[in-house]
Amino acid sequence: MPDGSSDWSRFGKRLYYSDEEFDQIALSGLESVGLLPSVAGPIRIERFIEKKFGLVADFQELPDGVLGYTCFGSSGATAVVISDSLSGCGSMTERRCNSTLAHEAGHMLLHRELFQVGFSGASEMLPGFGTGAGQQGICLDRNVSALTGDVPWWEYQANRMIGALLMPRPLVIATIGSLSDFGNGVSVSALGDRDFEAVVQKLSGTFDVNPVVARIRLQGIFPNAGTGQLAF
Repeated sequence: MPDGSSDWSRFGKRLYYSDEEFDQIALSGLESVGLLPSVAGPIRIERFIEKKFGLVADFQELPDGVLGYTCFGSSGATAVVISDSLSGCGSMTERRCNSTLAHEAGHMLLHRELFQVGFSGASEMLPGFGTGAGQQGICLDRNVSALTGDVPWWEYQANRMIGALLMPRPLVIATIGSLSDFGNGVSVSALGDRDFEAVVQKLSGTFDVNPVVARIRLQGIFPNAGTGQLAF
């Protein structure tokens, strides 16, 4: 599975997760704290982080382009910090905040092991942040990712968890199956652009995520759906 930059030496190892494992880790995590809905709807991701890891998001002023980061100690995540630019009102801001929280939750679920074996590169990733005694920081810098396309593998993996957590696979499939247009066995992969975007909008509203999150998630589950491959 391609997962971004080959620069992994700062961790001393590279973790691999299959497509199925991303979904299973997300489902198991949500179920473990009673936050996997029985029917499709918004995921309470901030509550998930609180119940699963005992952390409350701390909103602070962060450098331009940095939306959030997670601090780790030898026992796991010790803090999650989110840019205060995402603390405002409005559905788009709230949805972007939830995506950032889901990304950071992805680090907590997937990457604890990296910090248990030692990590020396946090200051390179986020100078001056998350590098207090006994803890290191790992961050999401969307500006660098978007402009260069060079997404380190650990950030690629955390991005995969955004859709897995905010749009659990069984609930996405159930939502699509409930649409009347699919009653005759129409394949999502065979949809034209117009119908594909209609499904994206339906999923976006159902799970209360930005359309880009729904679009990437739909293409992840149905790789041939729509035109062109998207990425965070």
